Amino acid sequence: MRVSTNWDVNPQDLELISSGYTHAHYKMIETLRNHGVNIEANDFSAPIKFSFCSPPYHDKYEDQYIIGCSSHESSKLPDDWIEPFEKVDEIWSPSTFGLNVFKEYMGDKATTVFPHGVSEIYAPVKRNNGRMFTFLHVGEPYQRKMGRLVAEAFEIAFKNRKDVRLIFKTNGSRQHGLPKHKISTRASNIIIMSKYLTLTEYILLLNSSNC
Repeated sequence: MRVSTNWDVNPQDLELISSGYTHAHYKMIETLRNHGVNIEANDFSAPIKFSFCSPPYHDKYEDQYIIGCSSHESSKLPDDWIEPFEKVDEIWSPSTFGLNVFKEYMGDKATTVFPHGVSEIYAPVKRNNGRMFTFLHVGEPYQRKMGRLVAEAFEIAFKNRKDVRLIFKTNGSRQHGLPKHKISTRASNIIIMSKYLTLTEYILLLNSSNC
């Protein structure tokens, strides 16, 4: 079976890539190849295309059967995702929760849970439950991350508490879901981290967070 995909990833480059979508895409493609699927990037003659990306970027070439696979963490589908999903033939999700949301909006077109796959570098660790409890929010400014709602809920529950903090880790840009008028007045225990991290640095950040 020949399958096309959006792009290919050199495993040697993963340490320098901050995008979670890129790492997940690599693990999915690796799994398909390990099961005998002949999958190559931008093979326009392949009868099937596996498209793992945010829905507005799903596309296909002529008569390809397109499997659109996207991540989602909210019970509501963004309005601008409906039309792109209508263009794909089948919808997959990395989680059962996400697939159930897709089914609610797109019906029987949502068919399959395809887990990301977990790299051995993501190993369980014993976390420090000491004097500071850290919430970590990752992926701003992507719409599905709903950072504004996270910040507002955190301020209601924990504003200015010295034993709790929220770290906003952006995708390497200075953009995030906090409204501009809130930046200068945000709670002192909300931290915005916009620098790029290597994979090793990111794992250390995960391991130092509680939730």
